[in-house]
Amino acid sequence: MRAVSKQSDNIDQDITASRGGDWRKMGQYNSQQSQLAGVDADYAARVLHDCMKDKGYQPL
Repeated sequence: MRAVSKQSDNIDQDITASRGGDWRKMGQYNSQQSQLAGVDADYAARVLHDCMKDKGYQPL
């Protein structure tokens, strides 16, 4: 889970570094950051769910 989160954070950091200036000029910086965070949260939840399922855990 940590490895997936770290990889996702690194990708987001690269995207922000390359596109952040454009987003600021267009007034979309905060909305773009929120969108990246939302996608990351969904992905992390899916990875965690799949990992736990593979280990034999079942949702209640």
